[in-house]
Amino acid sequence: MQKGQTFWILLLFTVTGLCAQSRTVLNANNVSAPISANGLLFSGGLEIPKGSGINSISSAQIWIGGKSNNQLHIAARLHDSLKQNDFWAGPLNTTTGAAQDSTTWNKIFKVTAQEITLHRQNYKKEGYTTPDGIKNWPGSSPQGQGFAQILAPFVDFNTNRIYEPELGEYPYIKGDEAAYFIINDNLATHHATGGLPMGVEVHGMAYQFTNTPEVENTVFLKLSFK
Repeated sequence: MQKGQTFWILLLFTVTGLCAQSRTVLNANNVSAPISANGLLFSGGLEIPKGSGINSISSAQIWIGGKSNNQLHIAARLHDSLKQNDFWAGPLNTTTGAAQDSTTWNKIFKVTAQEITLHRQNYKKEGYTTPDGIKNWPGSSPQGQGFAQILAPFVDFNTNRIYEPELGEYPYIKGDEAAYFIINDNLATHHATGGLPMGVEVHGMAYQFTNTPEVENTVFLKLSFK
């Protein structure tokens, strides 16, 4: 993504078709919130209260766009675009800006604060099994693939910038339950909008708090743009 150019971001709520993407559901409080690996939020419905069958939002995804040399660059998902999308799962090569096959990164990484606490207490104990959300957390980049060294936040005890849950390291999350995804707009043609790509990499963490009445009907979303 070019630096210093004008851009804008919009979170669009729509009624739309669904992608065949890996997804998980956050439901730590009074909200049931599906999160997909390609950044599609609430596909199938943001249910409040959970279990009620009442969906306040059918789906949502960010729009991001800007102009460079008077050319419009935009990535989005339109309510009538069905399975067409301008975002794909996975990070970008930091040198070439190229994206890897999105099927490799068709993953959503979910972890809870309780799992982290148990991991910190028990990782050295015989018979302990690391939860998948902690074991598979994309903390550091796979070697030789050209991605950023740190892909998802984690506690790095030995400061070697390598995620090592077997040494007691763990994801650094917000809230009591979180889901993390990495997407980009540079894998293929933007069929949803017809816009030019920006070569942007987006990291998202959706999270909820439990036993907190003030936000029991809330799901938070933190986005960062690389």
